[in-house]
Amino acid sequence: MAFSMPKIREIGGFSIDVAAISVAGLLLSQIDRIVVSKTLSLSDFAVYSLSTMVAGTVYLITNPVFSYVYPRFSRLIGGGEELEVVNEYRATTRMLVRILFPSAAVVGLMAIPIVSVWLGEEAIAIRVSPLVALLIIGYTIHSTMYIPYSLLLASGKTRSTLLLYLGLVISFVPATIGLSRWMGTFGAALSQVLLFGVYFVIGSALTYRTVLHTFKLKWLLRDLAPSMISSLIIGAAGNYAMEHSSLPILAQFLLAGVVWIMSYYFDRLLRKGIEAG
Repeated sequence: MAFSMPKIREIGGFSIDVAAISVAGLLLSQIDRIVVSKTLSLSDFAVYSLSTMVAGTVYLITNPVFSYVYPRFSRLIGGGEELEVVNEYRATTRMLVRILFPSAAVVGLMAIPIVSVWLGEEAIAIRVSPLVALLIIGYTIHSTMYIPYSLLLASGKTRSTLLLYLGLVISFVPATIGLSRWMGTFGAALSQVLLFGVYFVIGSALTYRTVLHTFKLKWLLRDLAPSMISSLIIGAAGNYAMEHSSLPILAQFLLAGVVWIMSYYFDRLLRKGIEAG
């Protein structure tokens, strides 16, 4: 059996790039906690770690999605089915955000009740709540990038992805340190929002420039925006109801369920309106 050295070098280069991306991604995902542990008090670190655990529940939705879409993109790209790649990209984005955004709204809304029930300490829950609200924004933005990231990997565009990750490491490690020293745990959480916001802008543009070459506005306005708008509106209404009432814990959890369901179906109505227009 003959070995193809060019093919071996290609596969080897791909593997090295993916490994380097994984290391850079791990550093980016942990840098805020590392910085907080080194620059702030143990109490602040505990509160921040708890906040990341609560906000990080959104990844329970997105991690399985990557395992689902990556092999599908690889198969379609390998078969040269460019139109199907675009259709799959948009369909999986809609599938993800219709579940992700309402869930993120509920987690942000329920930070205080969740931590209060979990630890039995309302004072800690009150400290955690604003951090969860910021982190959930950052983590949700990051989660929407799982689809573009999987497409970039499936298309073999690892070198450009690695350069993007290295640029983010170089930029946001010092930014996280500076914001944490200046604003404490709030600054660390804010750095995550800024990090993933920049990643979203550059990463999605990179995906369209190198792989899709089209549909950027449709992806933003038709695939992402309806779910985001519906979750923001219904989530804000739920937050108002929560703040201006004295609901028992059970009622608060029921309200969270109502917020999720209403966000989901309001999203469907928005999409129908957009498609009809």
